[in-house]
Amino acid sequence: MKSLSDDFMNRFLQPIVAAIVVIFAVGMGSVAEAGDREDYDHDALSLGYESAWNLFGGISGGGSFQSAGNGGFTGANVSLFRLKHGRWIGAFASGQYDFPARSFMALGGAEIGYKIVGIDAGLATRFDEGGPSFGPQGSALLTVGVISLFGRYIYWPESEEQVFQVGLTLKVPLIAPWGYDPF
Repeated sequence: MKSLSDDFMNRFLQPIVAAIVVIFAVGMGSVAEAGDREDYDHDALSLGYESAWNLFGGISGGGSFQSAGNGGFTGANVSLFRLKHGRWIGAFASGQYDFPARSFMALGGAEIGYKIVGIDAGLATRFDEGGPSFGPQGSALLTVGVISLFGRYIYWPESEEQVFQVGLTLKVPLIAPWGYDPF
């Protein structure tokens, strides 16, 4: 008979790791492809850099819905990403306090998107009185300017808990973009 942890590995963790690998492979390929096009037709109006590395930091907060109860969360995050012709790919890290679970969470992973829509996937770590717990997490993002609306799902396999979060993030550039490449 399969244990719950084997079932979790086969049904959840392995596909999430595969999804992160695919996100990076497809994203890097599309960023490279966008940069190689010589016939790129520039938009009549564009805001910001067309192609550059960016480091953003910000604060976030929202609602947290889980078996421990419903409530809120607040935190801070940092994101390093490459923007090229509307496509972006990078990595993020964030820390947050989850009020219903009375615990601190650290999250990190890969992110990819096109213009205002994106996704991320990675690992979540929860620190509470029982010690650290690890689980997969994923989010869908809608970003306009420096504000992002997101929905996040976190699964804690040891306790079989599920967490759903909906929140807003306000991110600002921490340093000027670098590696600008107009084509």
